[in-house]
Amino acid sequence: MDIIEEEKEEQKEPDKRAKDKDKNKGKLSFSPRSLRIKNTDDFLVLFFRQLSEMISAGMPVYYALTVITNQFNDKKIKLLIDGLRYYLAGKGEALYKAMSEFPRIFPSLWVVTVKAAEEGGFLVAGLKKIAEEAEKDRNFKRKFYSVLTYPIFIVAASIAAMIAMLKFVLPSIMPFSKAMNVDMPAGTKILMAIFAVVNSPITLLIIFLIAFLFYKIVKTSRGAEVFENILLELPIVNKVLKYKAVVRFSRTYSLMCDSGMSGTQILQILGTSLDSPHHERIFKHIKEEVENGELLSDCIEKRNMFPRIVVSMIRIGEETGDMKTLLKKLSYFYESEIESTMNTFFTLLEPVLLIFMGIMVGFIVLSMFLPVYEMISK
Repeated sequence: MDIIEEEKEEQKEPDKRAKDKDKNKGKLSFSPRSLRIKNTDDFLVLFFRQLSEMISAGMPVYYALTVITNQFNDKKIKLLIDGLRYYLAGKGEALYKAMSEFPRIFPSLWVVTVKAAEEGGFLVAGLKKIAEEAEKDRNFKRKFYSVLTYPIFIVAASIAAMIAMLKFVLPSIMPFSKAMNVDMPAGTKILMAIFAVVNSPITLLIIFLIAFLFYKIVKTSRGAEVFENILLELPIVNKVLKYKAVVRFSRTYSLMCDSGMSGTQILQILGTSLDSPHHERIFKHIKEEVENGELLSDCIEKRNMFPRIVVSMIRIGEETGDMKTLLKKLSYFYESEIESTMNTFFTLLEPVLLIFMGIMVGFIVLSMFLPVYEMISK
């Protein structure tokens, strides 16, 4: 009886799978290109790792995605995976093509890597490599933001204290000082002028509009590049941004070498995947020069875009044909250099911020309580 029941279950399984596929032949109920999810970095690491493990166990991509969707409770993640299954089953597209329909979730670098892995017949190895690189990216971002946390907290707390004093303490003092005809000190008059400006709805509207326009401009490719060029003129920031570009360049190039791509193909990808409009534009020009016979190391050196040691390592890689290994070592080295530079910078910045904020808060306190002292004297 048990054998008969098992045979019945086996017969039902293909029917279930067929019904599951049929569900994905309709139209999507959402726009794939506008879909966003929370904690994208964490999701990408888990997604690529689980997908590679299931495919390596012999499971087809479509059914691997069906299993993965049960691991998440987030509705948007379920929509994403349903969308991937729709493009795979309903449209008959490859995995990389399905991923490219969700540009806000899957970076172009990962899409290109999956494409190379699918076409080259090493999808499992490609997905494992992406999972490793996605984890490195996530850890790098966490370190970067953890270093920023304390200085941002100091500045935010000081600004909040100043706003509270201007908004609640100063207005309560002003009526009494006027009633007692107390002559305001210069500092208090400055504070009153600032309070009048900041408390005006028109001022708040102007500040909001300026912030909104700045956000919109920076979101454009040209605006982002201009803003980055301004940051590249700042001493410490310039160093960190250059090191960050080296890390992205080294990782991307070594990853693409594993995928079996040519140098010019890799440079084309670098022109869209560095998270730096300034360096992306430069690599588009470098690709053209390399196609015309110039060496990559010479193109980078004449633009002075990377430290000299990076140029030397690239030149050695070109001569020995082992660019991948050298660039991996470079990425590890400059990751630690970025962390060290940021820690040193903020260690020096913390006392400066504390002194500056102490002076500001002290000025505000004195400006507000000097009239109180005058009133008590009278």
